[in-house]
Amino acid sequence: MKSMVEDLLQVMVMLSIMVFGFSICIFVVMKQIRFLYPPGQDEDDPVPFEFQNLQQTVGTLFWALFGYIDFIEILRKQEEAGKAEIYTLFYLIFAVYLMLSAVLLLNMLIAMLTTTFERIQHQSDVEWKFARALMYRGYMGGQSYPSPFNLICHLMVIMFSRLFRCTNKPLLGDVRYSDKVDQYREK
Repeated sequence: MKSMVEDLLQVMVMLSIMVFGFSICIFVVMKQIRFLYPPGQDEDDPVPFEFQNLQQTVGTLFWALFGYIDFIEILRKQEEAGKAEIYTLFYLIFAVYLMLSAVLLLNMLIAMLTTTFERIQHQSDVEWKFARALMYRGYMGGQSYPSPFNLICHLMVIMFSRLFRCTNKPLLGDVRYSDKVDQYREK
């Protein structure tokens, strides 16, 4: 889980760098519109409101990833007024941005998560084998029996301890194999 979150954070960092880089590029292109086509007395600013400063440009490109593109109508109206050259460059940059962000980054995220999942799955197989070996070793080392027989064995120990009143020994056989070996070495 941790490595998948790390992969997701890497893609988010790459996305934020890409959004910021394309925002600077589009902001510079849109800033040139004022110099190429200065507004007249009765005309509005040729630069749409969404691209007036860098912060608004970053926000506009971020929401464009989710399909919120309401500035295209404003650009089309100004394009019909004879200002098509600079807007063609904008459309080209914007199309490259949408393609890179949607297709390339999404496919890269899928590939990274798939690689991480396969690595985790391979490690889980090794961990399962290790846990199985530890469990097998635990059964061989002491007085452990399979599931239904362990209850019978414990009941027998309790009955014999009550019947013969053996108070100096543990009630359920808590002595481990290594403890028995140490007892014999002391004698």
